[in-house]
Amino acid sequence: MGMFDIKPVRIKSLKLPSARKMLPRKRDTQRMLGMRRIREPISAKLKKCVLARAKNVCEHADCNIKNSDIKLQMHHKNMNNDDNRLVNIIVLCPNCHWLKHKNEKKISTRDVMGREIYSKVVSSKRAKAIKTARKKKTIWELY
Repeated sequence: MGMFDIKPVRIKSLKLPSARKMLPRKRDTQRMLGMRRIREPISAKLKKCVLARAKNVCEHADCNIKNSDIKLQMHHKNMNNDDNRLVNIIVLCPNCHWLKHKNEKKISTRDVMGREIYSKVVSSKRAKAIKTARKKKTIWELY
């Protein structure tokens, strides 16, 4: 053996974590940057819990349809799609879901950058009254 002979060394293969685990999800980065509002999907586990609570029947009080063959829809009580708590989600038939969105509107207050600061759900008539009152105010009355 010579002075400069080198023995080969085996290096164990490196296991790098996948990019999926290292990088945030696309909707999380868009939400952080405030590019646009991203809807957080309702998990399958939560859907099962809500449907079990409702016994696969529409939860609207005035609904006459008790048929379990109709495809039920998930509705957020506070109309905030990111709020996926069990108490905030109810199951409605398509007719009642449409009526909820027709009769209730979400009024929100936004900052200078357009981000939502505060919101509440009101009736459609009240929402129109609030919007017309906001239009009549000057810039100085808003602050």
